[in-house]
Amino acid sequence: MWHPAELLQEAQRNLGPRQLIAGVVGVAMALSGALALVDQAERSIGQERALRQAGSLVWAAEAPENSVLDGNLCSMLAQQKGIAASGGLTTERPSPMTVFPGGGQLPVAYVTSGMPQVFSPMTPPGQPTIGHDLLELENVSIGQSLVLPDGAVAGTLTEPLPAWVPLAALGSGVTLPTVATTPVSTCWIRMEPGAQDYGQDVMEYTFPGAAVGAFNPRSAELLSPISQWNALIRIHPGLVMGLLLGSVMALLTWSRRAELATYRTFGTTTGQLAAMLAAEYILVLIPTAAVALLLAPPTATLITSAPPSSTSSTIIVGSILATVASALATACVLAPLVTRGSLTTQLKDR
Repeated sequence: MWHPAELLQEAQRNLGPRQLIAGVVGVAMALSGALALVDQAERSIGQERALRQAGSLVWAAEAPENSVLDGNLCSMLAQQKGIAASGGLTTERPSPMTVFPGGGQLPVAYVTSGMPQVFSPMTPPGQPTIGHDLLELENVSIGQSLVLPDGAVAGTLTEPLPAWVPLAALGSGVTLPTVATTPVSTCWIRMEPGAQDYGQDVMEYTFPGAAVGAFNPRSAELLSPISQWNALIRIHPGLVMGLLLGSVMALLTWSRRAELATYRTFGTTTGQLAAMLAAEYILVLIPTAAVALLLAPPTATLITSAPPSSTSSTIIVGSILATVASALATACVLAPLVTRGSLTTQLKDR
C-alpha cells in the first residue's frame, strides 16, 4: 500500500531523460503559444495606431462652391457625445508673414482653435502650430515670432506637430487660431473609437448640402486589427499547445509500459499509478512554466523590438499558465489509457 508521500518520492526518483525531453518540449510550446499572441497583439495595436494617425476616425465636410460653413457649428460639434475634437479651416486669407522682416513668406492658415487636435490629439488647443515638414527645412524654428508686413507680431510658434500628421495644411505649414464664429471652408471631426460609423450622419445633419466623407476610409476588404486579433484568440493558442504537450507527455508515458507494468505486478493499483504519474507531470510542468515565464520577456523583446507592455505581460502569463494547466489535464486523462491492458503483454513489451 502506497502512502502519498511515498508516491511523491517515487515520482521524484522516476524523473529522467524522458521527463527532461517533456520539459524542453513544454518550454518551446508554452513560449510559442504566448509569443504568437503577443506578436499579434503588438501588430494589431501598431496597425490600429497607424490607422488612427492617418485619420481613420476623422470625417470631413466641405462647403459647396461659392459657399461657406458655419465655424461656430463646427467648433460646437466637439461637445457632442462620441466626438473627440472638431475644427475647421477658415476662409479668411492671412496677410503675408515671415519670421523676421524681409524673410521668406511662410504658408500660414487660420483655423478654429480645436482644428489641430482633430489630427494631433496631444497638441494644446488655441496655440499656433508649425508643421514637421516646415521644421525639417530649417527655415523656421520653435519660439520664433510671426511678423506681419508692418512689423507687428501675429504670434509665436510654440507647438510643433508630429511627422505623422496626415493633413498637408498642418504638416507643411503654420496655423494660427482664430475665433470660432469665423466661416470655414472645411470642417473636420474626430470620432471616439467605436463611434466612427456615426460621423457621416452627424456631418450630413449639421451641414446639409456639404460634401461629406471619411478622411481616410478603411478598406472593407481587409480584416481590421481587432478582427485579426479576435481570429487568433478564437483558436486559443495556449490551450492548443497544452493539448499537444499533454499528448507528448502521454506518449512518453506509453514508452514506459513495461516499467509501469512492473508496479502493477507488485500490487500497485491503477489509481495509485495514475496518482504517481500525475505527480511526475506536476514536477515536470512547474519548472517548465517557470523557465517559460523567465524566457518569454526577452524573447518577446527580440520579436517585437520593444519590451513587452503590461498588457503583453498579462497575455504571456495567461497563455503559459493555460498551456501548463491544459497539458496537465490532458496527460492525466490519457495516462490511465496507457496503463490499461494486459499485464503480460506490457511486461513483454520491452
